[in-house]
Amino acid sequence: IHPPVLFLGFASTVVPFAYAMAGWWKKDFDGWTKAVWPWALFSGVALTTGIMMGAAWAYEALSFGGYWAWDPVENASIMPWLTLIAGLHTLLAYRHSGHAQKATYVLLGLSFLLVLYASFLTRSGILGESSVHAFTDLGLGGQLVFNIVAFIIPFVLFFIIRFNQIQEPEKEEKVASREFWMFIGALVLLVSLFQITFTTSIPVFNKLLGTNWAPPANAVQHYNKVQVWIAILLGLLISFTQFLRYKSSDVNSFLKEIAINALVASAVTGFCIWYFEISIIAYWFMMLAGVFAFVFNLQYLYKLKKNIINWGGSIAHVGFGLMLVGILISSYKQKVITSNSPTSGLMGKGFDESMKRENMLLMKNTTEKLQGYEITYVGDSTSEPNTYYKVKYVKRNADSTIAEQFYLYPNIQENKKMGSVNNPSTRHYFSKDIYTIVTATADKKKADAPVNQKEYKFYKVKKGDTINIKGTKIIFQNISNEVLRKDVMLQNSDVAASVRCKVYNSVNVFDVEPVYLIRNSMAVPIEAKVNELGIRIFVNQIIPTENSVEFAIAETEPIVDYITLKALEFPYINLLWIGTIVVILGFLISILRRINLK
Repeated sequence: IHPPVLFLGFASTVVPFAYAMAGWWKKDFDGWTKAVWPWALFSGVALTTGIMMGAAWAYEALSFGGYWAWDPVENASIMPWLTLIAGLHTLLAYRHSGHAQKATYVLLGLSFLLVLYASFLTRSGILGESSVHAFTDLGLGGQLVFNIVAFIIPFVLFFIIRFNQIQEPEKEEKVASREFWMFIGALVLLVSLFQITFTTSIPVFNKLLGTNWAPPANAVQHYNKVQVWIAILLGLLISFTQFLRYKSSDVNSFLKEIAINALVASAVTGFCIWYFEISIIAYWFMMLAGVFAFVFNLQYLYKLKKNIINWGGSIAHVGFGLMLVGILISSYKQKVITSNSPTSGLMGKGFDESMKRENMLLMKNTTEKLQGYEITYVGDSTSEPNTYYKVKYVKRNADSTIAEQFYLYPNIQENKKMGSVNNPSTRHYFSKDIYTIVTATADKKKADAPVNQKEYKFYKVKKGDTINIKGTKIIFQNISNEVLRKDVMLQNSDVAASVRCKVYNSVNVFDVEPVYLIRNSMAVPIEAKVNELGIRIFVNQIIPTENSVEFAIAETEPIVDYITLKALEFPYINLLWIGTIVVILGFLISILRRINLK
């Protein structure tokens, strides 16, 4: 559901754009700002929901181990969201103070133009080599450029023609006013937009200018060094701004009103920094911003008390504070719990030293220790195109009794166009998630490789007889007309005999069932394989007169069944998802309020 919800948000930005254009066309500079409210809020909630659904989808289903990777297509989705949120706040400032109408026009209009630009980025093929999401060139480049030009030209022309016709208040906003700091918040969002848009557009610059600039090698580090401070500033701004009044505020009264909140939030922040052992100063401030946003806006909700219809903005800000804290803790305290396990470093080809340290080797039905858990690879099952790997986790008490037991089922999808796609499986707790992904498996295709007929040796045995082959014993047990093998599909006219055997060595015992099948008056023997021992068994013939069976047995290279596994722990990631839900709730309440006011 993530794509249609996100695209609903994209498409809906045309409504605020249309209102803005109509207002300037008709010279109704104030009327459009009243009508646009619920539509702009609807775009905001749809985009927020769609983007965060994408984050949840990436976390649950993709292999990079997180919910946001600063992929160019992810960036393209958030660009119009930034200007839309900024526009909603300048619109609010305008409706209460008369300031920032020109900024509101630009920001709400730019939201739709950025949707068109994002469509160009993702659909033209220009990001084909820098993003796993982007389409290759579909031949739409010319149409997409025409779309952008067709809308941006009238937008800019109206802006130039009508700019001086708008009468704004002669006095500038006072520093001790709510609208001043809301405008500052909008500028901060624009700084965020500039970094994201500029870096994401590097392939466009290379195409237009003939340059060869390289995108950042470490995208997460590149964006976070700026976006972390953007988040800090926004968290602090939404903490105290609501306690200011429009047009002018008494500074002393304001400081007294927020003093207790600041002390409480600072104490909570200090405890969180100590408890979670956060050592990076920038993250101290990010924790401070998240806690401040949460505490201050809860207090403001109490101030509003029973007037629930006015709660929307503050509820959304509470949610944003929770999101900041959830992002910080789940990212900073995230750990690879398979790191440096006793079986790491054994993977061989295709794994660099870092991957070897972070992955562990699990042989089938062999239990290994994993930071408080016992972990066992139980086996796999295939439902094309997916193969699911059953992994058992056991946590024990001090007296070795089982405290908890659960199974995870990471899978690998064999996609003909995209190759192998590894999908994780996650165990959810309130305070953490255990995220598990299979990174490599045994090559079982060798087991299906044909064997030269000369490799088979023939053995005639009776019930209870044993065949010895280099440490492997095969015991013929009995013949039955009931075929138990699920991979053998019988037709109504078939005659089948199941020849049951037990195969074992000094370690393992296997029940095998070669089938002697007669179909259309022809014998069609179906082999049984014990890949772990490298044994393949055919029933060459059944001899009723001698109560015996003739087996054809071949020895092949044993196939060792194993997986390599990476497991991560994301602490308190639920704060992010809870915060997202709270933000969406705040949007919905605001929409209801604006519809009623309209």
